Amino acid sequence: MKKFLLILSSLFSSLFFLVGCQNPKPQTYQESNVLHLNSIRWGAEDLEALSKMMVQNILDSNNTFLKEENIYGFEEIRNDSHDQIDVKVLKNKIITALILSKRFHFTNEISKADYLFRGKLTSIFKKNSKSKDMFFTFNMTLTNAKTAMIVWSHDVEVRKVYERSLIGW
Repeated sequence: MKKFLLILSSLFSSLFFLVGCQNPKPQTYQESNVLHLNSIRWGAEDLEALSKMMVQNILDSNNTFLKEENIYGFEEIRNDSHDQIDVKVLKNKIITALILSKRFHFTNEISKADYLFRGKLTSIFKKNSKSKDMFFTFNMTLTNAKTAMIVWSHDVEVRKVYERSLIGW
């Protein structure tokens, strides 16, 4: 009986050691995004992905607000997400890309702008014993400064999932 208990104790110790030494599965973006992820939290990859997707949508838009004679302003990007995010960096990346397109002229004086960009970044965080899930939504709108009419709006979404592996080395 002592040998049986000793063997059983050794098995439980070994199993406990294997479970304790497991490596988690790498995190991945859902969809077809191929990026190196080391966290489900906000990172440089998210900044690049969200700004590029938003700028591309603005440039692809066939609205009448895209005229070279228009002056644009950028009010703010609000961060209502779970992470501490420097939204000024996101704002600057978008402004820089739009200026480089040579289709947009920006002013720092909001009162002189014909159109105003505004953004909001939100997130939803879920977790259970096997996984963590972070879902970011970035919404931007463009408003006619004279009429207060929203002339364009777009959402960009990024979902990051971390799944814990059962046994790993």
